[in-house]
Amino acid sequence: MDLRNVLAKTEDAIKMNPRKFLHWIMNIANTSGSIEIQSISLKFASKLLVHLIQNWQEDLESETKQWLELVSYCSEDEQQTDLRLAAAEILVSITPFFLTDQKLPLGLSDTLFLWRCVVQLLQSEEQIVRDTAVGVIRIALSQENTFRKTGELDFHVVNAALALDLAFSLLCELLQLWGQTGAGVSVLLEWLLKEDDLKDLKCTIVMGNDYLFDKGQANFWAEKLTEVRQLSKHLLLLIPVTHVSSCEQRKLYQLARLASDQAQLVTQLLKELPPTPEFSQSVEFTKLAIQNERISLCLKILSLLEVGNGICES
Repeated sequence: MDLRNVLAKTEDAIKMNPRKFLHWIMNIANTSGSIEIQSISLKFASKLLVHLIQNWQEDLESETKQWLELVSYCSEDEQQTDLRLAAAEILVSITPFFLTDQKLPLGLSDTLFLWRCVVQLLQSEEQIVRDTAVGVIRIALSQENTFRKTGELDFHVVNAALALDLAFSLLCELLQLWGQTGAGVSVLLEWLLKEDDLKDLKCTIVMGNDYLFDKGQANFWAEKLTEVRQLSKHLLLLIPVTHVSSCEQRKLYQLARLASDQAQLVTQLLKELPPTPEFSQSVEFTKLAIQNERISLCLKILSLLEVGNGICES
């Protein structure tokens, strides 16, 4: 599709400049009651945004934020398969432009936000969504001039089981390539802590409710632990080459304080569970055990970074 030609005709026929046209397309994706129309509109908006960022000189910050919100919304576990599949296809299509570009056209925060969507889709219940999201990893690995440590994997068949581990490996290498190890480690540690899970769990224990999952619980928790351990593994490998500025040091100190507070809360919630909670309240107990592992790994990494050692050891 020749987007230059499309934009010229749009401006001439319906008097919309590229910015207004992008807004119009994204509004359709946001408000349509048809999943098919939502998917098609968002895919087109994604192509248009890539084109404008590469070729237009005007600022597109607000439009980019709106697009990021739409992609994130479509990536959520609660969305229908077709929407999640569309999000996966979009992320594959933008990989060389936004996810792995050495120039970081979207900036670090927004780029990592998109990578978080990739990680989420790689753990989707639907195999077709997982398999599609794997395309992001395949494209990234094909960029031989960009990636060094993972280069030996280029000729292997990357499947969904391997892709999550590779995603974290690629992310850590990208942070080095971008010269953003300090800021990147802060974001990845926030992923590791996942504070929202603990807030939800506290409400669940107080209310006395139980969680129900579409997946078998054993499989669900195995995936949770896999993500935690793979992410922490690659973070630990990144620490020796991480350079932390004074500003980033303050952010990491805040994370150390948050992790310490979470550790106290988990201890309190475990005490509030009935005897033998692994049997009587297995879901809550398992969630607390996983959160405890998240916290321990986070504090270990922060300690290696020599951040708030007094906090990390408390």
